Amino acid sequence: MNEAPSEIAKLAKWLSRTSVVVMILSLLGYGYVWTNTKLAYRVVSQNAFPDLPDQLTQQQNILLFIVGAVPSLMFAIVLFEAKRFFDSYATGQLFPATSGQRLKSIGRFCLWLAIANPIIRMITLLIMTWLNPPGQKILVISFSSTDGFLLVFSGLLFMIGYILAESNRIAEDSKLIV
Repeated sequence: MNEAPSEIAKLAKWLSRTSVVVMILSLLGYGYVWTNTKLAYRVVSQNAFPDLPDQLTQQQNILLFIVGAVPSLMFAIVLFEAKRFFDSYATGQLFPATSGQRLKSIGRFCLWLAIANPIIRMITLLIMTWLNPPGQKILVISFSSTDGFLLVFSGLLFMIGYILAESNRIAEDSKLIV
């Protein structure tokens, strides 16, 4: 009665595995970039601001690693929650009880990621230019279309998750009444 079609279960298994692979690759990639100082500099200086130093100090590299870890870990959490969401459908259930809570959690972390991204970019440029002489330090506050999309998308996920969780609660209540 409450079983998902086998295509959904197969897709959910594939998406669950894909979430894990993407999570592992993103964390490994993050580690690789920040352990290679020249690559880290190239990644951070991709905006080609004219006042960036030619080379980063060890302190700057450590600070950039720490600041950059925030969105990377948030992204890993989103992927882990997505894996758990897909796992519940991979079992063959059409309406798993946890799906609403998982979507709300994904939406919540996407919201924090959308808020953190502009702040992280600002802090990154401050760290890169903090050793510049006065008047050559850079403070840029930017909000990209990707940040806007992530903000709206996180709200959408949260609302769908809330509706699913509430409908599941109502269904459980009606089972108790009947």
